[in-house]
Amino acid sequence: MNRGISFVDDMKSIINDPNYSDLKLICSDGSVLYGSRIHLAARSECFDRLLYNGMRESGQYEIKFPEVSSAGMKVVLEFLYIGSIDANNLTTQNAIDAFQAANYFLLTEMEYEIMKLIQNYLARTQNKEKALELFSLVIEKINVTEKNGLFRLLVKYILRGSISSLPVPKITLNMLKILLTQKFIKVSNNEYEIFRYIVIWGTYKISPKISAFYERILTVPSDSYRTSPVGQQYKDPSSFIHLPKPAAVIKEVAELLTFIDLKRIPIEFLANFVHPLGIFEPSRISEAYQFHAIINAERRVFNYYQIIYYQWEPSICKSRLLLTENNTVVEATVYSAPLNDQGVRAQNIISGKGIYQWHVVIERRPQAEVLVGVCGVNVENYSTIMKYHKDVWLYSIYGYLYHDNESELAPLWFTEGDTVTVHLNMYANVCSFLVNGINISVVFQNLPDRLYPVVVLNPGARIRIQSHK
Repeated sequence: MNRGISFVDDMKSIINDPNYSDLKLICSDGSVLYGSRIHLAARSECFDRLLYNGMRESGQYEIKFPEVSSAGMKVVLEFLYIGSIDANNLTTQNAIDAFQAANYFLLTEMEYEIMKLIQNYLARTQNKEKALELFSLVIEKINVTEKNGLFRLLVKYILRGSISSLPVPKITLNMLKILLTQKFIKVSNNEYEIFRYIVIWGTYKISPKISAFYERILTVPSDSYRTSPVGQQYKDPSSFIHLPKPAAVIKEVAELLTFIDLKRIPIEFLANFVHPLGIFEPSRISEAYQFHAIINAERRVFNYYQIIYYQWEPSICKSRLLLTENNTVVEATVYSAPLNDQGVRAQNIISGKGIYQWHVVIERRPQAEVLVGVCGVNVENYSTIMKYHKDVWLYSIYGYLYHDNESELAPLWFTEGDTVTVHLNMYANVCSFLVNGINISVVFQNLPDRLYPVVVLNPGARIRIQSHK
């Protein structure tokens, strides 16, 4: 090889070469690697303190690293010698070992590079099984916290989209518990679908055939729910032949049932699918029924009070938002150049105890996002960045629910021609949505005492607000 042409190639050629090394690095698996004392110290503060600050290792030729595998150390040497990592040298196993080694040697930039390589790989391949494999190794080998960058990256990737997309055979109990308990990101699903996945996962451990049966009979929420005979097959006694007793299912999923909030499951699914399965304590089922009974009773008496005639607020509309029909219709005008979306709140502030309800009609929508919801009185920026605000609660046309930089997926979505009803119970400070009359249950809780109706729309969209009559 001709030297002096490429610095990187020259440095690569002496990595782990005993002829150009004065250190033996003995790794956790007993393998021996070689390195240059001066080079390692110049590139790493950790090695500098270890080798030149009077520590015991300063005068040693052989240094043991019982916390670092040889696979991880090889990548550390590559990074310290040439300043980068060849993606072709990373595998599922050594990527995690390398990240662990980078953390051990306080090589923050190396951690970032490994995360970037993994992120690019997952974005390119859309390989969720590989993400789960990496995630399994991370929680096995690394003391994970929400501050761990690789852990956060993998959790966000795995929980993107429906939980139903996760391959059941690849998920362990520990993995599922960790995914369901993260606070920095919520599982992007409604509560019923989390319940459904847990049952399918638990029964798979009993028998794949039984799991496949539950996957068929536990209906996935859809717009056609109210008009389809869901639950009939489930209620047919012949459907239960050869099924495991509830106790057998409970044994497999008991640790996961505490993560399910039954009050967030629509009453139709609670009655037809959750309750008949018999895996929840009667007191939890009863509490959920009572909650829905109170909510429904409040809806029935709505017409007797809290009637408000809603209008959009002209003073906060930008130039390209057009208000018509006595400020009940807002339209985002179309320009030739691409523009960011904008929003508008209603004139009417909602405060005081009571039940409030209004309808948002999507009369026209572009091929872009539309958001419907409520916001606090201190919000000033009305655009899609609102969904990352702690005082904003929004329901997206794509079915996502947004609040304070968190998101989850609702069981229904809406589109042009649909009517989204916002139901605000200010006795309990909770908000729920209905799409064309179909309830998606309580989705936001612990709301403040003063709120505005709000929408965010893109150029070409036309949205009407209607009072409930």
